[in-house]
Amino acid sequence: MGSVSIAQEPDCEVNAIVEAVPNEGCYFTVWMENDRIVSANPRYSFAVDRDRHLVAHFNTTGVDDNAAEGIQLYPNPANNVLTVSGENLKLVEVSNMMGQSLETFSVEGPETRIDIGKLPVGIYLVGITDEHGKRFVRKLVKE
Repeated sequence: MGSVSIAQEPDCEVNAIVEAVPNEGCYFTVWMENDRIVSANPRYSFAVDRDRHLVAHFNTTGVDDNAAEGIQLYPNPANNVLTVSGENLKLVEVSNMMGQSLETFSVEGPETRIDIGKLPVGIYLVGITDEHGKRFVRKLVKE
């Protein structure tokens, strides 16, 4: 779903930079190491002090991101309540970074408030489905 490039920083022998570049129709989600999220930035710099096993995670958007401009998630990062707003929305699904669905909510009206207080601190994917069946995905940071 994408490619990864590795570069050594020119002035330092012990640092490396990896960059995840998604293919068309995909987007980068996170870098993971040993089942732990280490970065949500596609460009990740780290000290090379041991062998590392980094995995870049990608997901498909399923739609043109420009078509989802009217959809908003706020606040992001969020602590206890997440608000999802937009026209003609039908369903909101919160998933972990492995794509496992944690909670699903029906949308009533142009704005829905979701209680995320019980979710552990971390990064989640919020899938939003409109009345036409189009799915939009946004990244959520839970503090």
